Amino acid sequence: MRLRWCGRALLAWLRRWGAVVLLVAAVMGAGVAGGLTVVSAVAAWMVLPLFYAVSQSALWGVAATAAQAAVGAGLLFSLRPWLLPATWLEAERALPLSEATRRGSDLRVLLWALSPLLVLWVTGAAVLTARKPAWLAPHLAPAWLALVVAALAALALGMALLKKRRQPQVGAGPAGAAQRPRERRAASTLAWPGVLLWLPLWRGPARRCGATLLAALLVHGLLLSGLLHSLQSAPSWAAYWLSAVAAWTLISTSRAAALVAEDTQPLVAACAALPLSPTRLQAAALALPLLPQVLPLLLLTVLALVAGVGVGVGGVGGDRGLRPAVLMAFTTLLAAAAGLVAFVPVPDAGARAGRLMLLAAVLFALASAVWP
Repeated sequence: MRLRWCGRALLAWLRRWGAVVLLVAAVMGAGVAGGLTVVSAVAAWMVLPLFYAVSQSALWGVAATAAQAAVGAGLLFSLRPWLLPATWLEAERALPLSEATRRGSDLRVLLWALSPLLVLWVTGAAVLTARKPAWLAPHLAPAWLALVVAALAALALGMALLKKRRQPQVGAGPAGAAQRPRERRAASTLAWPGVLLWLPLWRGPARRCGATLLAALLVHGLLLSGLLHSLQSAPSWAAYWLSAVAAWTLISTSRAAALVAEDTQPLVAACAALPLSPTRLQAAALALPLLPQVLPLLLLTVLALVAGVGVGVGGVGGDRGLRPAVLMAFTTLLAAAAGLVAFVPVPDAGARAGRLMLLAAVLFALASAVWP
């Protein structure tokens, strides 16, 4: 029953987002054949760092294998509510199940959830093996072995995550009761935004949302670093980095908005009896997904202003630099898209995916026109 429920949820997710990914890839590749080329290239890039690191040295290979496993474990971490829902956990505790039965069920569910990523990894590895670049040819066997080890390590980490999820929450017993006076004293020194919005992101019911916001900020930092580096060394790649920033903005904002609706809205509803403005509290909660997006919007605005005043810095400004008006239009649309996703929720999953696809298509078109 658990595998059927998780499988149905995963297939519904793949039907919604798989069609979006294929359509966006077809648009970027100027046709279905080009879209398949884009998908195969993306799959190859997902394992290229691992294969290249293995070809350099054993130390780099071990580090890259750990990073590859962390990617798979991160996917499983984000799918925890599907893999082991709270309602199923309550029912499971009431059943006479052995530990071996629980582990077997966890393994089957984790394999099912990780299968799309594993297909991409194997596809990317097959593409690189078929092309057989000179630096990879002597290291094909160790590279494939590292990929298998990364997949097994991701499964092991997923098993540990589900085991951790089964443990009783800290604070439910006497030890937690002893900590509550100190927590109340710490909370009493904060204003209402800190107690109702910031504190739950750290150690309250909205920790998933807090982790998503932190991950969104970190990935934005990496993407913007790549964008700035490409401006100095390879301006022709800047449009791809800009498209990646747009895609991650839409994805992270949508995910954070969903978590805010699940984790924060019940807390906001419970505060109806407090002497606080419900409209202001609701708006502050809905604005949480926009916090990580301030960094890319601010940097892109600065780049547009620098190019607008004619200051040439690498690929920015000058006759052969970016187009400031197009970049400002891209930044404005990116801000509007993030605000639309955060403040105007769409209950239907298909309509939500269609809206993101339309916004992504327009943003990708503007990103490709920023550099002449």
